[in-house]
Parts: sequence; structure tokens; C-alpha cells
Amino acid sequence: MNYSELNEDGILIVLLKISDDQYLLWQSSTLEVDNSEVYFEFNDQLSGGYNNIKEITLMRDGIHLVMKNNCLEHFYFDKKFDDYSALASGLKKIYKNNLKNLDILDL
Repeated sequence: MNYSELNEDGILIVLLKISDDQYLLWQSSTLEVDNSEVYFEFNDQLSGGYNNIKEITLMRDGIHLVMKNNCLEHFYFDKKFDDYSALASGLKKIYKNNLKNLDILDL
């Protein structure tokens, strides 16, 4: 499991690689002040879209997503996952204009 963050040309990308074939990716603009558009992708572009997450709960043991279609997705972190604080910080930046969708526990 590995976390990375890239901010280039006004685009912030937060990537959580869960395994060799699973990842979660968020992307938003850092240039537009009122931009609330967040692109989210899970494992491939076919599962990606804008503003398709209704609610995120981030905890030390994992991340829980409620999608706009009310489907639930849960991903549990390895015990060795050391980037919890960095992931929380990255998601706060992504959802800066819509923090009500993001619930971070265990900081």
C-alpha cells in the first residue's frame, strides 16, 4: 500500500495504491477558487467520474466510500500503512470546497 500526491499545472492528484491491481485516485483543480468538481477513479477510467462520491469516512484502519448511487466501497489499510496523515491532508485539499463530504477520524 502506498500513497502519493502530485500538484502540477494547477491539478492536484491524490493516489492511494492499495495493491498491484487496485487503486483510488482523486483529482481536482487548485486554480479555480469555487471549483467543487472532484474526479474520482477506482482501478480504471471506466469506474471514474466527477463528483461521484457522496461521503468519505477515513479511519486508521481504512477508508469507506458512499457513492452517489448509494453503493458502498470499503478498503482496509495494511498495518504497515504509515501515510495516514498524508492521505488525510491530501483529501482535505481535494475536498477543500466541500469538506462536508469528508469525515476524518483518528487524527
